Amino acid sequence: HVHTSFSFDAYFFDPLNGPREAYRFAKGEPEAIPCDDPSVACTARRLDRPLDFTAVTDHSEFLGAFAATCGVSSEEAQAPVFCRELGDYIRGNVFELLRGSTDSAMYRATSRVDLFHTADAWGRSVAITEEENVPCRFTTFAAYEYSAQPAGGMLHRNIVFLGSSLP
Repeated sequence: HVHTSFSFDAYFFDPLNGPREAYRFAKGEPEAIPCDDPSVACTARRLDRPLDFTAVTDHSEFLGAFAATCGVSSEEAQAPVFCRELGDYIRGNVFELLRGSTDSAMYRATSRVDLFHTADAWGRSVAITEEENVPCRFTTFAAYEYSAQPAGGMLHRNIVFLGSSLP
């Protein structure tokens, strides 16, 4: 169960690592880790023991939308001020986000994001999942995480697919 830069919450803490980097990290390859600035790598880490399988389960809500809108650096961002301010808000209110108790400003801000990126991000994630699968050595699963917030609560459900018959 791994989140990458395609996930709304993980993006603002580490936009450097997408699904391919997550699978390669799970296989034992080194990957970049940001330090003070979430978009600047300052070190690399690797697992002591590679994993046998991994499912990249990015949040279905806003899947890939912030990575597409904001890029990795402010120069790439389609809306740099919006991306910087929203990132600062999310990093400063992470515990409220996790509890599902954010204010209406968060919902107004996220309404500015182009959700057409979601289908593209899902397609890219599935393609990467298939490319990184190594039969009998490393198994990848196409998956996502559904994170409903009924009545201010947080319900996480990982949806994992078997085979290649996918939505």
